[in-house]
Amino acid sequence: MDNAILRVVDLTKHFAVPVPFRLSDLFGKRQYKTLKAVDGVRFDVNARETLGLVGESGCGKTTIGRLILRAIDPTTGQILFQQRPIERLTGKELLDFRKHVQVVFQDPFLSLNPRMTVKRILGEPLRVHRIVSQEAMADKTVALLELVGMDPHLSSCYPYELSTGQRKRVAVARAIATNPTLLVADEAVSGLDVSVKAQILNLLSDLQETLGLTYLFISHDLAVVQFVCHKVAIMYLGKIVEFGPTKMIFENPLHPYTVALLKSIPKVRAIGEPPTPIHSPLRGEIPSPIDLPRGCRFQARCQKRMTICEESEPPMTEVNSEQRVSCFLYK
Repeated sequence: MDNAILRVVDLTKHFAVPVPFRLSDLFGKRQYKTLKAVDGVRFDVNARETLGLVGESGCGKTTIGRLILRAIDPTTGQILFQQRPIERLTGKELLDFRKHVQVVFQDPFLSLNPRMTVKRILGEPLRVHRIVSQEAMADKTVALLELVGMDPHLSSCYPYELSTGQRKRVAVARAIATNPTLLVADEAVSGLDVSVKAQILNLLSDLQETLGLTYLFISHDLAVVQFVCHKVAIMYLGKIVEFGPTKMIFENPLHPYTVALLKSIPKVRAIGEPPTPIHSPLRGEIPSPIDLPRGCRFQARCQKRMTICEESEPPMTEVNSEQRVSCFLYK
């Protein structure tokens, strides 16, 4: 039985980027190059599951999130939500899709309207999607605040009157106001101090258990991903280079890039314990996304590079029933 609530099939998103201006452009057409932000991505997310999308800045994580939210349209490929292609949705079907797929943005201060009180912020999705009647709006707002661990008396506050952690809780409350099925969390705990980060992560975990939510968790924080995600997709320059269960990825990373990422996680050592050897960082620079190298995109920084890596792009290979990797070492 197919349990996938979200299915991404050969998804690509390319942007036309103007090359630096030249004098000759005054007498002809402006020159453009193609930036392959997302290039042939494929994955499934099952119901009540958390998939972590991990990679360095600029690898395409947020672009995938925007595509799934249908904030932008793909160049090619398909996104299926509950087995329905989202690009075909219009009118009431599209409104229903937006009700069931919500987002928690990275910066709640920027994503919350500074001219609205918390009560109005939470009431907006309730009104648009007609979740409750006008008379029941106040009670529903109180229930949402209590669900995310906030004092209902804060409903009359403006975002600037709240702490960073409180604003994040309001953002989560707004996201779950429509009773969504899928929640896209884009760097949802980035920029929070350790104690607040732990509280928000525990809140998200509790809400998943209580409301039966499915998460697409976009993050660069591997320690957080290890804590909250059931599966992990490792991205590099627009492509997924490794995919599998979190425990398997962290205990037995296969792709050289995944190995390097995991070695970068800071280790806490006990008092008196000798320091662990410091691993050298990845060599070389990340290639330009508008001028990608031939063959494997990671080959210039890979210590296990082979001749074939410079000639061909490695296909995604199933190493076992659950773990996939894009590397010629496992072909």
